[in-house]
Amino acid sequence: MLGKNIKAFRTKKGWSQQKLAEAASLSYATITKLEQGRAKEPTIHSMIKLADALGVSIDALVGRTRRSRARLTRTIRRSARDRRQSRLSPSLPSVR
Repeated sequence: MLGKNIKAFRTKKGWSQQKLAEAASLSYATITKLEQGRAKEPTIHSMIKLADALGVSIDALVGRTRRSRARLTRTIRRSARDRRQSRLSPSLPSVR
């Protein structure tokens, strides 16, 4: 998804891969690897440079939407609640 998003934002601006590489101060090889999905875990520094050059947020770049953030927040809250409840609930002795 990251590679497709980078390419979509780049082409929307009418930029070549070389132009994006120059604007983001990254190598042409890095841009092509990212767009082709061969660079699986780019550094946060590269992501910031790309997002800034393209004029988008990192969330937009990776395809993270408001809905996915809300879902993640609910999951985290539910997990925290479950942990609190398990600490408060007295454990029953095991019957043998």
